[in-house]
Parts: sequence; C-alpha cells; structure tokens
Amino acid sequence: EMIFYSLLAPAERQYDVMNFDVSPAVSALQSCSIAYTKNTLIPVSMDSLAIEGAMASVLTTQLLNQMLHLECRCVGFLPTAIDRRTSATEVVMDTLKTLSDRHNVPLLPGIRTDQAVNKSMRSNKFLADFDPKSRALEDYQSLAESLMEVLEPNVEAQQQAS
Repeated sequence: EMIFYSLLAPAERQYDVMNFDVSPAVSALQSCSIAYTKNTLIPVSMDSLAIEGAMASVLTTQLLNQMLHLECRCVGFLPTAIDRRTSATEVVMDTLKTLSDRHNVPLLPGIRTDQAVNKSMRSNKFLADFDPKSRALEDYQSLAESLMEVLEPNVEAQQQAS
C-alpha cells in the first residue's frame, strides 16, 4: 500500500473518490487496496461464489484492522445482476441480508439486470447517454445517493480533522 500512497497522493487532491476494482479473492492487491482506501464497497453478483468472495473481503478487512489498526470499513454490500425472476437471486439476497446484519455492513440498493448496460458498452457510450431511462441507470443513481449517506459522516469527520 506504500506504493499506492506514493503514486496516488498527488491525485488524491484532485478527486473525491478513487475506485479500485479488484477480485474478491484474498490477495496482496486486494489487501493493499483495502488498506489504502479505508472504505470498501463489496459488489455481489447473484451466485453462491460471490457470497464467498464477499465474506473473504469482510474477513480481510477485519484482519487488517486487528493486525494493523487501520480503521478500514466495509461501506456496503452492492447486489448486482439482480433478476427477481430467479430463485438464485432470492437465496443470495437472503444470505446478504443475514451477512449484513451479522457484520454490520449496510445492504445497499442493488443493480438490476438491464440489456442497456451491455448495449451501451458495445456502442462505447455512457449508459446515461445511451439510454437515460434505463433501469440500471436508475439503480446506479439510487446507489450513489445511498453511498453518500453512508460516507457522509466519514467525510465530515475528515473535514473537521483538517
């Protein structure tokens, strides 16, 4: 994570958010990303392996906090590829609710499946430009609002400390 600090410190002043998209498997890159960012959003697709990856992320965060006293936190589980017509979605969502309650990790509004996402990517357009009325875009906007609510107390505390 020291490499992250040295390479990204200049950019931190220019951006409100930095996104590190790493696999949910326990790895050095995942651990360093968690240690550097301090706030982890855990996307969870609607399959059982994704639940295992989400748990690995939560446990890695807890371990880093215990061993290195980093005060990292999981800011939420983000259900993705939600299709309420499938039984797998119901099972994963129930499991996420249980994990959310057990580990005190918010369960954020999910992102529904939407063909507009794939079509916009193939057209090399932003989703908002490709289909401003897409269900997924509505979901991403709702997610952004929820994340701001979760992160706001942390941002205010950092501003007061400065």
